[in-house]
Amino acid sequence: MNNLEIFSNKADNYKRYRPPYSDEAINFLFDNSILDPTDTVADIGSGTGLFASQIIGRVQSIYGVEPNEQMRNAAQNAFINEPKYIPVNGTAENTQLSSESVDAVSAAQAFHWFDPIRFRNECKRILKPNGPVILANSAKTACRFR
Repeated sequence: MNNLEIFSNKADNYKRYRPPYSDEAINFLFDNSILDPTDTVADIGSGTGLFASQIIGRVQSIYGVEPNEQMRNAAQNAFINEPKYIPVNGTAENTQLSSESVDAVSAAQAFHWFDPIRFRNECKRILKPNGPVILANSAKTACRFR
């Protein structure tokens, strides 16, 4: 079983049982100008869209980059009436996004699955100059790297 398959048939449980990220962490991103209402964000390893659901009303648009079809479909269904959310069949190392196409990259709960060097290179490629990479490693914390 590969890394993509281990999440198959788990989308319903993720939607049902994953806790949301703290309001404090989300507000921190906006209060400190890490994210801005005009931003286009690439949410890498977006899963069912939990992180995206908490910022979508506060940014211009979000690419939900997710390699697992069932997870990606769950997010697409959750955002069916939300034109700001664009699902993308891609990985952290190959997002399928254009060069310098996003203002920020986020990875919430998925970073440990990524090849860190290839992910860093992909972030450099898709980010506009000086765009942040935001890693949220639990429901209570968030950090930023440039």
